[in-house]
Amino acid sequence: MNTKATTKSIGDFYENRAIDWIKSEHLTVIARNYNVPKVGEIDIIAQSVDTLANGRIRKTLVFIEVRARKRGQFASGVESITTDKQRKIIQSAMHFLQEFDEFNGHDCRFDVIVFDYKDGEDATGEWIKAAFLAC
Repeated sequence: MNTKATTKSIGDFYENRAIDWIKSEHLTVIARNYNVPKVGEIDIIAQSVDTLANGRIRKTLVFIEVRARKRGQFASGVESITTDKQRKIIQSAMHFLQEFDEFNGHDCRFDVIVFDYKDGEDATGEWIKAAFLAC
């Protein structure tokens, strides 16, 4: 089995775990692997709908990067999300918002879900909400 197939299958496995986690937190998955050619890709786009204390509804579009990194590698999953990667995610999110105007008026947030794993052990996940900002 080649390394690329193994890496993709590991990525798909943890992306599916992230989807399950997102759904368990009552977010609705809007898109998966949203790709803008020559710009970038967003692993998961989800919607959160919250009722505020005053009875108003707040809708948030959550752009989520999923990272699975083997423990002991050079950088952790969080550290591997460079400013260049953040810029590509933000630009892809802007394309998404232009393409789907039904999400106008939604708040936006950029989250990261990281799974640091070791062969033969179950990975621990960390969901970092508002991990970076679109400046």
